[in-house]
Amino acid sequence: MSHERFTLRMTPFSMALRLLLASLMAVTPPAENPGKRPALNPVQRLLAYPPQMDIASIPPSERPQIERELWCRAKGLDPVTGLEVTAGDTRCLLLLLKMGYRPAVADFESTFRKTPGGYQHLGPYPSYVVSTAQPRLIPVLMERLDNDEDLIHSREFKDGYLTGKEAVYPPSLYGPSMALGIIPESSAFGRDAQTWARMIRSELESQPIVAREAIRAWWKENQEAILAERYLEVKEGPNLPRDEAALLQAFNDRLAAREALAHPPFPKTGIYVGVSLAAILAGLVIVRSRSKSAC
Repeated sequence: MSHERFTLRMTPFSMALRLLLASLMAVTPPAENPGKRPALNPVQRLLAYPPQMDIASIPPSERPQIERELWCRAKGLDPVTGLEVTAGDTRCLLLLLKMGYRPAVADFESTFRKTPGGYQHLGPYPSYVVSTAQPRLIPVLMERLDNDEDLIHSREFKDGYLTGKEAVYPPSLYGPSMALGIIPESSAFGRDAQTWARMIRSELESQPIVAREAIRAWWKENQEAILAERYLEVKEGPNLPRDEAALLQAFNDRLAAREALAHPPFPKTGIYVGVSLAAILAGLVIVRSRSKSAC
């Protein structure tokens, strides 16, 4: 049995095609690790869990672009048209609050001011607000501190399979409790202020009246420094239980002053003025009657 040798006859077309394929293979580098995922951009690295990029490591030149992309995601906006196209991403809003992004801070302030009194679930829950560690949120959180209303009570809740009771803060404690939670989380404050804020916050449920008066006294002394963002100048407030008696007296004085405004006594000076006018009028009548009789 004979074996014939098979030879492929190369035509000009097939030879040109072969040369083209060879040139393409020569200039196309082989893929490295075909199964490897593509690299994440900075925003994706910030939002990854766990985060693959820290806020402090963001280059200043890239920060405006990153903030803009996060803002569009937080509000559900199209980055080109600026129109709302989807639901907002709370993670992006919280991240922008951590970064101190001014539009995000202003958006939070507006949302907080629109909520009615009492216990409110804002877009970000209270624990999330505390986790931002953003001291620029403190002024708006303290705006209702001077309200006088009923203090903490409990209410029953049912969330899925969980049932129980939770504390309900009034407006004068709801915001300040979050503000005090931010202080220990932020490195902008000194250690004394952080320790005091942590201590007072732990007393809110057990001693709400005393704790609220302590916060009021502290805010009066430190409001100017916080508004000017001079956080290292913020000092600790009244100490518990050392100043408990003075704080209770301040609370009672506030109640007495509020009661006096609600039911002001009739001023004695008004009585004196009324009697004097009546005497003057009576004197005029007597004089006039005598003058008539003399005529």
